Amino acid sequence: FDLDGARAWGTYLGGDGTDTAVGAAAVAGGVAFAGSTDSSDVATADAHQAVLGGQRDALVVRLDDAGERTWATYYGGTGDDDAAALAAGPAGSVLLTGTTTSAQGIAAPLALRSEPLGGRDVFVAKLGPAGERRWGTYFGGSLDDIAGPGGVAGTDGGRVHVAGQTSSPTGVATADALFQPAIAGGSDLFLATLVHAQGDACTDDATCDSGFCVDGLCCDGACGGGDPDDCQACSVAAGGAQDGVCSPRAEATPCT
Repeated sequence: FDLDGARAWGTYLGGDGTDTAVGAAAVAGGVAFAGSTDSSDVATADAHQAVLGGQRDALVVRLDDAGERTWATYYGGTGDDDAAALAAGPAGSVLLTGTTTSAQGIAAPLALRSEPLGGRDVFVAKLGPAGERRWGTYFGGSLDDIAGPGGVAGTDGGRVHVAGQTSSPTGVATADALFQPAIAGGSDLFLATLVHAQGDACTDDATCDSGFCVDGLCCDGACGGGDPDDCQACSVAAGGAQDGVCSPRAEATPCT
């Protein structure tokens, strides 16, 4: 809709099955939409997951300002995966949260939690501007954990806030939680903050909010890489001065 409330464009989003929506978010150059689907024909080949993983998967679709689809991806495994909320992340990325019973297809390498712990778990994922997965993780404990409507928000600094409902007595709160470190009843709300920032372990550039994975860590820039004219490192283990920051290698460390 335009500033006067007139419809600029409208479109269907769906396939050969049942498709439900949970929300949309304005992103650079367009809009992203999230929901859940059992349709087998809604994803694009170049996005994160082109094939339906189970009977029902989460779905994320990116449209440009004119309403043209730029990409669409399933997100899920062999169980049931339901999207709960979507938010815009930094640099054109998209943040997704939902609830899953899948034992695979959710977590990326080096995830905060690579396996489910029991019952239903929350999942949180970050997709890049082209629909590629930057990271994905389970979140929860041994009992049921359910992502809340509107339960994800991001910051420019790379932090991701997630909210929902849990019956798990462990695996949710940190020991140093200032407000409530222990569950108080049969089912409590939860709020958690996730970070994949400088100095965190990574597998490739897409894993990091900065866009640079150097020496196995998210870095503040590109450096080193065996260039004899760039004798820098981004980890203490590789001879740098600080994890996550490009700095000259120690004199005793070969520049390779």
